[in-house]
Order: sequence, then C-alpha cells, then structure tokens
Amino acid sequence: MLVVFLIGGILQSCLILWLKKPFAKLALSSVALLDTLLMEDKDDAFIGMLEKKMKSSIWDLLVFLALTLISIIPTIFLLYYPFGNSNSQSIWFYLIGSIIPFVWISYFVKKQSDYSFLAQLIHRLVLNHYHLGLWLLKRQVRKIPTDKRSTQKSLIITGLARAGTTALTKTLYKNGDFSSLDYSNMPFLLYPRLWKYFYNPKNKENKERAHKDGVKVGLSSVEALEEYYFKVTSNDSYIRSEGLHVYSLDSNNWNDYIRYQNSISLGKTYLAKNNNQILRLKSLTSENTNSFIFILFREPLEHANSLLQQHKLFCSEQNKDPFVLEYMNWLGHHEFGLNAKPFILNEKSHSSNYNKENLEYWLERWVDYYSYASQLYKVNFIPYEYFLASPHNTLKAISLITNESINLDNLENFNKSKKEIDCLDSALQKEATTIYSDLMIKSKDTFKVLEP
Repeated sequence: MLVVFLIGGILQSCLILWLKKPFAKLALSSVALLDTLLMEDKDDAFIGMLEKKMKSSIWDLLVFLALTLISIIPTIFLLYYPFGNSNSQSIWFYLIGSIIPFVWISYFVKKQSDYSFLAQLIHRLVLNHYHLGLWLLKRQVRKIPTDKRSTQKSLIITGLARAGTTALTKTLYKNGDFSSLDYSNMPFLLYPRLWKYFYNPKNKENKERAHKDGVKVGLSSVEALEEYYFKVTSNDSYIRSEGLHVYSLDSNNWNDYIRYQNSISLGKTYLAKNNNQILRLKSLTSENTNSFIFILFREPLEHANSLLQQHKLFCSEQNKDPFVLEYMNWLGHHEFGLNAKPFILNEKSHSSNYNKENLEYWLERWVDYYSYASQLYKVNFIPYEYFLASPHNTLKAISLITNESINLDNLENFNKSKKEIDCLDSALQKEATTIYSDLMIKSKDTFKVLEP
C-alpha cells in the first residue's frame, strides 16, 4: 500500500514536470497575441495575423488544460479510489515520492544552461516581441520632456569586440558618477524603471563572464545592452543575412534615443558600451547631442587572434547551450560565434577570402572596421595597450575631455602578456599595420589634454 503511494507521488511530479513545455507554449502564444494587438500600423494583413495568433493561443490553452487534468489523475485515484481510507503515513509517502523527481533533477541531471526554465521563458516572452517592447518604451520615456535633448550628456565607449571596451566601461562606472544599463535590467531593457521596483540585486561581481577572459561580472555589472533599443525601434532593418549594415538616424530618431538615455540617467551622465554604434556614428557625430565618443583599438594581429579564440569558444558554448545563441541574437551581438556577422561598412565587407576558422578572416574584419573608423570626425581614439599600461592617464584624459569628475586614485595597471602571432597574408598584415599606425597618430589628439 505505502509503495503504491510513493510511486503515485513520483508519477504525479513527473506529470507536473511534463507540463512545463505546454505551459511555455501557452505563455508564448498568449504574449504573441498581445504583441499583435499592440501593433500601431494595422495594415491589411493585420486581421489575418490576429486570427492566426488567436487560434494558436486558444488551441494551446485547450491542450494545456487537457494535460493538466490528466496530470492530476494519480492524485485523485490515490486519495479517493480504491484507497479512500488512506492514513497520514500513506500521505507522507506520497509527499516523499512527489519530491524525489525534483531532487533527482537538482542533483543528478546535468544542467544544459546557466539559465533556468523560468528565466529562459521570461526572456523569450519579453525580448521576442517588438510591439510589446515599443509599448513598454513609451511608458519608460513618457515623463521625459522632448526638449531635454541638448542637456542630456552621454559617454559612448565603442570599438571592435575584444578591444578593451568592457574593461574601460567598468572602470569608468566604478570611478565616476554615471548611469547605465546593467544585467539586472534584463530582460526589461525598454522599461528598466518599472523592473527596478521588483528586482534590484546587490552589487556583486563574483562570476567570470562567458568569454572566459578573467573579467568578473554580476547582475549589477554594466554591459552592452542598449543595442536592443535600436533593434526594436528599427525592427532589425539593419541586420541582414550578409551582415550588419551602416545606416543613418534622422533628427527625430536621435531625439527619441536621447530621451531613452535621459530616462535611464535621470540627471547623471549616460554611459554605454556599444560596439555596434559604429553603424550609426556618422549621424551621431553630425548631431549636436552633447555626446562624447571614445573608440578603442588594439594591435591588429593580437586583436584578430583574440576574436578567433572567442569565435571558437562561443561556437562550442552555443552548440552545448542554444539559449546562449538566442541571448546574443537578442542583444545584437554578432561579433563571433554561430551567429557571427561582419559589419558592412564598405564594399569589401561583403566578401572574404577566408573562413571564420582562419586568423586572416578576423584580420580582414579589423581592417574593415578601423579603416572606416579612422575616417570619422568628433571621436576620440584610445589604444588598448596604453589603457592597460596607464588606466590613470586614460581616465584623466577622458575626465578632462568630458568635464566629468572621475576618481583617479588606486587605479591598477592591467597585466596582459604579449603573444607572437603569425599571419599568412602579408599584404593584409601590411594594410592593418598602416591603419594601426594612423590610429596611433590620431590617438595623440585624445591625450593632448594631458600636456602641461
């Protein structure tokens, strides 16, 4: 008798766990229906789309209800027939049995992802639905006057991935009075003001980030998260199969972006690391937005090799955990991994003589990026190697350029060993070296403020 109750409890919990997928499907189809209803431009296809989403949502609801009824059959059977005289001992055996599957999963089943089932579901519910995102964004900025544009100050850190942009952004944030998006804002990146009321974790950075490069992160760590704003407001128009295309934002678009900045900064200087800003920098620097742009660059071969190693690492991680790939796609991170896409900055960006497993492919990306960046105006170039060797002087120069108060005490130099790297394409290496030399000359303008 007691064994029957134990087995019944195990079966009941297994059925409940079995409900996770239909529950997620119902939640996703319901939010997809809501997302359709929130569409602003309701064209001729709207009614057909709405009908399709509604049918899908109703069907998922019926399936979930039917499976829920099936899942409670063991409980009803054990408690009412034929064991109607069940005592407290049998109930305890039933409860123990119901706990066993959860304990087994927790301790003996290897996790496929660092993100739980519920965390993944919430991210998909919020980040996959752009009309919902726009609705949330309107509420985020509704109290921000449209005439705040000229007074909002921002500091944008950018550069090709692996150029030290994360290290510089984290150092600035810790030593200055800045406001920025951080991991705790996920997944409500377009309405962080509301999300903060429900979720405001402590400032702990005790976990190495996915890049496995020694950089510690936590839920309050600043990161490149603002790109989701541009993805939603442009409906991913600049992200295509061949790569990420340069595009311009008009005055109204930039005004909306500055309002979004202001809704996050609330009087402080807005700080953002965004490697994709290269796509919009020409229109940003042409607008009088009180923005300061700092572009980091790194010795070409070391930089290309770092990108290659990260590409291999993330391809491996994304094959093991597909959610990592979803996550990077949401945030517009296409620098490396299975979703790697080049920046389409010039006619050469469309083609490559090498595949992504070759160092030369990543050196081509370096040449494309920095040959374009070197032609930009109203930007400040910072050598990666100089920042590592002298973070004090780097932050001091930034402080003087932006007129920001930054604490320059106790800044420690970064320890990075130099690697000898061989390149098979001597012509490509020579071109990269020429661009690097030109950038080094340009970077002297950034540090002129330190001269007596």
